[in-house]
Amino acid sequence: MGIADGFLNVVLAVPYERVRYLTPAEIARFGIDRRDFQESRWMLDEGPPGPLAVIKFVVEAKGGDKSKAPKQYRITRMRLTCGRPGEIRVEYGRELSSVDRPASIAVTIRNDGFVLAPRKEKPVLGYNDMTIEDRFARVPIAFFEEAAAGDVIEIRQAPDLSTPDKAPPPTRLSTRGLADSIGMLAQRCRRA
Repeated sequence: MGIADGFLNVVLAVPYERVRYLTPAEIARFGIDRRDFQESRWMLDEGPPGPLAVIKFVVEAKGGDKSKAPKQYRITRMRLTCGRPGEIRVEYGRELSSVDRPASIAVTIRNDGFVLAPRKEKPVLGYNDMTIEDRFARVPIAFFEEAAAGDVIEIRQAPDLSTPDKAPPPTRLSTRGLADSIGMLAQRCRRA
């Protein structure tokens, strides 16, 4: 199958009573999936705990281009829930790679957008010892309804102040599944 021999060593090292999740870097290293960018569709999350939400997951590789450092894979989750009347609460959580800096992140569509500012709290240690940061914003429901009518939502991190001419390229997210999901969430929010 072309999967690296080291995969078997990892599997055999896990006690039968435990669960160990492979990191995106391990999935690429073992040859299971070598894509540098993957994304889920926007989908409803109705299960407990918590209220109805719309979620999207993204896995992207950072680094590894001209540097000699290996690629680092990072998982990002966007979660939309009901906020104040007419608003959606946006939660943006991402695993931090060694190249990530605490900079503002702009979320844009055509002629509209909002900013996810860095939080003052320190990132937390998540599963598999990955550092995770969370950001939050309140956004009008209309922003995501308009986004659903288009093809792409762009996520852009502000450039490092020491090298402002080297802005990181934007991450382009598909809106696949957003129209139905945001429509159902909007109905739920209006009833709340």
